[in-house]
Amino acid sequence: ATHPVRGFRGVRQARQPYAVSDDGRVCLYDNHADPYQVHNLIDDPSHSALIRKLDAMTMEWLKKAKDPFPLATIRNKRSAQNA
Repeated sequence: ATHPVRGFRGVRQARQPYAVSDDGRVCLYDNHADPYQVHNLIDDPSHSALIRKLDAMTMEWLKKAKDPFPLATIRNKRSAQNA
């Protein structure tokens, strides 16, 4: 099932917003070092642990909200592309 509201889902910590678009785009920014969100950190290996944490937090919120947003599918496609 598709969600009636297309767009993105994500979570935000005090410093880092993390978002996943329904078209597969993923972004992570550092609002202290990059307040205009110019440099997407999603492919920076030094942030991999944080990305896993924020992804898990997003998935948990989706489950709690019973939101059918296809995060697992998007995650699997990204894993296959990065393999």
